[in-house]
Amino acid sequence: ANDLDHLVNMGANTVVIKQRKLGESLLSGKAYNNESA
Repeated sequence: ANDLDHLVNMGANTVVIKQRKLGESLLSGKAYNNESA
């Protein structure tokens, strides 16, 4: 059960990190577009 909980937590953390990186990429992309415009 502990191993399963650990894997679930790792998976959840991975999703959060991916979403955070995607959000940062979108924000930096918008900032880049604003500077270019």
